[in-house]
Amino acid sequence: MSQTHQRRQLKRFNPVSRFKRAHRGEPNPLWVMSATAPFEVPIVLYFALLGWWVIIGGYHKTPGSITATLPTWLIFCWSCCFAFGGTLALAGRYFQRFPVESSGLALLAAAFSTYAIVVTYINGLNAVFASGAYLALLTGCIVRIRVIVLDRKAHRVATQFLYEEHNGDAP
Repeated sequence: MSQTHQRRQLKRFNPVSRFKRAHRGEPNPLWVMSATAPFEVPIVLYFALLGWWVIIGGYHKTPGSITATLPTWLIFCWSCCFAFGGTLALAGRYFQRFPVESSGLALLAAAFSTYAIVVTYINGLNAVFASGAYLALLTGCIVRIRVIVLDRKAHRVATQFLYEEHNGDAP
């Protein structure tokens, strides 16, 4: 890889460079990220911060239903799913790396389903609203992952179609 290409790659991922490009008329990635996903970004940010808070602050920062039901190692895995899943989803969204975003959303979906199952197991039907909220978040993650997969598939088909059309292979 040439040195010029490496410099271009570094500028592409540098937040300061992105900010400068935004003032030259190019869209700011933070604005694009917030405008295209006004519900996803704050929710994912909240759960990423929550996961990091539990990892750094200790297990006593978790909800009582999780602490009462799950062993310590599973609580750590649950909070890691929130922390790393949220961070990956935000980074993938910011850098427009959709496989990274979908892997982060899959980790978040695992954490959401774990909490919905645990809170329903502990409280039964009294937890229908709490588990319903987490199941709604789980559904949102699954739908977004499905949209990413279909978008990538459509992009591959369109690229293949254009390639065949320009080579004279199209019918």
